[in-house]
Amino acid sequence: MKNEFLSFDIETRVPYKGLIHSNEEVSAIESTHASLIGFSIASSTEESNYYPIYNINQEKEYLKYLKPILENNKIICHNAKYEYSVLLNRSIELLGEPIKINIGFDTMIAHYLIEPELNHSLKDIARRRYSVKWGFDFSKLGSDTKITIELQEELASYCNQDAKYAYKLYLDFKKYFEEDNYLYNYFYQVELPCIPIICEMEMYGMKINTNYLEDIKRSCQYEQRILQKEIEEIISF
Repeated sequence: MKNEFLSFDIETRVPYKGLIHSNEEVSAIESTHASLIGFSIASSTEESNYYPIYNINQEKEYLKYLKPILENNKIICHNAKYEYSVLLNRSIELLGEPIKINIGFDTMIAHYLIEPELNHSLKDIARRRYSVKWGFDFSKLGSDTKITIELQEELASYCNQDAKYAYKLYLDFKKYFEEDNYLYNYFYQVELPCIPIICEMEMYGMKINTNYLEDIKRSCQYEQRILQKEIEEIISF
């Protein structure tokens, strides 16, 4: 697979919480500690394949398999920041080299730009637009839960739906950007390129110039005193 648009979705477990997460509403801390238990790849709205992961050796092998796919194709995600963070962390930990997703489209960010006032979860968007509903009972999974074939079958259905409907949203949403040059440039030149930068900042941290920050602090305090004095004079007058 090369230079195709592929929809990608992962299921992960965060050991210290004993939870499995889809790709929505997760924190940077969770993505740093998450490990893969499965993923789906969709090449259309009709076809999606789920790959279950039962142990760390299998996870390592699948990361090797995923690296060329995710770096050489244009990847569609819903909340690409989570997928990017998880795979960056796990690939460095298990392979000793990073996987950096080639993000082609993020349906969550796209929806925020198109309909900012609405909920941006994949399930809610799909329910409103396509009158479909799917889910998974995450209460079945705890920190000591064994990942069985039966659980993976349920996760397969759930994850494949995520991947297929993210692809469907991509086909719908890209039309908005093709028709609006300003929106197109902002989405592709600002929003998407910022995702890997933010992920790597969260992972590696960033150097700051403490002396410069102290200068800013003193400058702000000076302006604050001036404003305070002016306000007091106005009030007393």
